[in-house]
Amino acid sequence: MTHKIRNMIFSSGLLAFLLILAPTSTARADEPLRVVASFSVLADIVAQVGGDDVAVTGLIPMGEDPHIWRPAPYDVASVAEADLVVVNGLGLEGWLGGLVADAGYAGPILVASRAIDPLVGPSGAPDPHAWHSLAAVRSYAREIAVTLAGLRPGRAAAIRARLGEFLAELSLLDHWARKRLDGIPPARRVIVTGHDAFAWLGREFGIRVLSPAGLDSFDPLPAGRMDELVTEVRAAGVGAVFLDAASDPGIAKALKERAGVAVGLPLYAGTLSPDCSLASSYLAMWQNNIAVITETMKR
Repeated sequence: MTHKIRNMIFSSGLLAFLLILAPTSTARADEPLRVVASFSVLADIVAQVGGDDVAVTGLIPMGEDPHIWRPAPYDVASVAEADLVVVNGLGLEGWLGGLVADAGYAGPILVASRAIDPLVGPSGAPDPHAWHSLAAVRSYAREIAVTLAGLRPGRAAAIRARLGEFLAELSLLDHWARKRLDGIPPARRVIVTGHDAFAWLGREFGIRVLSPAGLDSFDPLPAGRMDELVTEVRAAGVGAVFLDAASDPGIAKALKERAGVAVGLPLYAGTLSPDCSLASSYLAMWQNNIAVITETMKR
């Protein structure tokens, strides 16, 4: 593993924006690009690829649920001053159109997920949580690199070099995760999460993901869903339920009492953490989630 990894030890609809190639910024070519990213995971990926050539502002603060966040007046100012706005797409940022209009922003907007095939959730809506797929994040990073290089042609070589380093880190994580899963029988590769945020991860690594709630953390629990989930958990022999900052703790309590499962260590679904080194960056967050999941599966 590289030095970075060793030290971890560890839209549809409104968002169908196209990348606008003509920059309207008045920033000088030797200044860092002022990039606004919608949430902390995406901001970190932009920072990894952009390095010193970008000054990144994340709109949704670390620790806040991206499904329920809404812009404040100072967010309008951030977007108004940006050279580039980067969003996830796939239905995550339903507030984007209003924010861009309020800011009078006419610069480039990059939908990072624009080159990937959507994963459709049980409701028929696209699942926005593509950042849990390393393959999807490779595409995110390439789209970001191409866009940054187009806005700063003189820095294209440096941007491509950082992209290569980041993609190498993703490949190391992929290899590491598959080695951890190799010793776990397929029947044990089942997890229960507070809401349906890990389907992209499950599809990529052969993990069955059970969840009481839908793609949004605030989705109401369907009638009878808890009874169905208790039955599924017992049949699968699941050992723990994993919650994230946006999950309802009552779900874990109910499953603990009714299905006899433990409450596992938290997973990070839609945000990095300013208070935990295990989720201080995208790479650290992803590695921590896999470590927690596979340790529980081995028990």
